[in-house]
Amino acid sequence: MQIKPAVPEGFDRWLEANTYKQRQPGYRTVAVALPLGDITSDQLRDLADIARAYIKETVRLTVEQNIVLRWVAESDLPACTKR
Repeated sequence: MQIKPAVPEGFDRWLEANTYKQRQPGYRTVAVALPLGDITSDQLRDLADIARAYIKETVRLTVEQNIVLRWVAESDLPACTKR
């Protein structure tokens, strides 16, 4: 019997709304929506911590003033939402 790791409440909804599969198996891209393109310094520090821990420090900005995290391993997604 395989034990499924615990995931945060609302994880499945977040996964469907804020991520999409990459062409490379086992990886997803995470979209971070920024209303009006605004982000606080504390939020930005938390995002930097996530980037350092899970995606080798590289983030992308979109033309809609949002942030995209590429190369997030599917196994790391639950931990990313806990931050």
